[in-house]
Amino acid sequence: MDNLEILIFLSLCQVWKEWRMFMPRRIIYKIKRVPRSRSIVFRFIILPIIIIAFLIVTLGVYTFYNANMIMRMAPKQLDDITNNILPAYSIASFQTFGGVTPLSGWYFPAKKTPVSTVILVHSQGNNRLQFDVDTASIYDFFVNNGFNVLSFDLRHSGNSGGNLSTFGYAEWSDVIAAINYVRKVSSTKDVVLFGFGSGVSACILAMEKLPASAQEQANKDINVLKVDFNRTYIRGLILDSPSLSSDDYVQDVCRSSIFLGKAIGQFTIPYAVRMSAETGGATNLAAMIARTQLPVHMIYKVPSKQSDNDKTVAFVTERQRLFPALTTGYSITSDDPSQSVFSYDKDAYLASIGDYLTRFIH
Repeated sequence: MDNLEILIFLSLCQVWKEWRMFMPRRIIYKIKRVPRSRSIVFRFIILPIIIIAFLIVTLGVYTFYNANMIMRMAPKQLDDITNNILPAYSIASFQTFGGVTPLSGWYFPAKKTPVSTVILVHSQGNNRLQFDVDTASIYDFFVNNGFNVLSFDLRHSGNSGGNLSTFGYAEWSDVIAAINYVRKVSSTKDVVLFGFGSGVSACILAMEKLPASAQEQANKDINVLKVDFNRTYIRGLILDSPSLSSDDYVQDVCRSSIFLGKAIGQFTIPYAVRMSAETGGATNLAAMIARTQLPVHMIYKVPSKQSDNDKTVAFVTERQRLFPALTTGYSITSDDPSQSVFSYDKDAYLASIGDYLTRFIH
């Protein structure tokens, strides 16, 4: 310090000394001492409550903001695709079951007497062209093998209406609406549901929501969805990338796209998605599929380093354990999350579906 700073410091020290000499000690004591009881209450009770409340509010804002963001992402637009690439089709237009949201799609009639009708249900963030223009080869495969096809956009996707997507939690009603549409335009007596990713969740939930039989349908409570068909109208399920719970599809997006998604978002955001879809707790898809004796074909990826925590493998293993005679599967080994099983080997992919159809549907 220079001389001026030293002088100021010494002067202040002198002022403090003289002030203490003349100030009544009772006043000094009150200034210096904070009541101990108040200090303890603030430090150990009030302050922690304030901090906890702040953290809860912050977590809530983070959770619902990010849930809203992923559910309202701009829908993927349909690729420009020339009609000569697609089989002959008609425009399909209908509304969500029990709602007013318009849904749009294509209906492809089989090229010979139809065996059944396949309804394709795409994943979150996609549209009726699940694999872009390559999806046309899936349409060709089915119509050439005697199956009608309905390929449509779920709510808030492609050309359909709606303000948000909910990873299958609300889209099950879109699937039921699609079944209802098929019943009106097709001569077939049943459908095969073909789900991709979160579309698997929508398919399984739709099956679970439908009455199991005509008797159960007649006894349904008035507050439960009422339809003039039941679960027996579903003849089989093809599931591309199944998982144990609908939450798993939300968590995948959180881990890859959300700030702090791996540390926080994957645990909290699924709850907000369920609230937005006005549903209850997390859905156990494995338990639902374990209750059905429908023939199921599962298409999935197996990581090169297998883990007991792999939810897709756990789903497949449980289904095969319970119903080995009614379950078929096709898998590849891959650690690339962006690679679909379809793009890995299209011919083998379709051949596996053909074997399933021959064994259980034809």
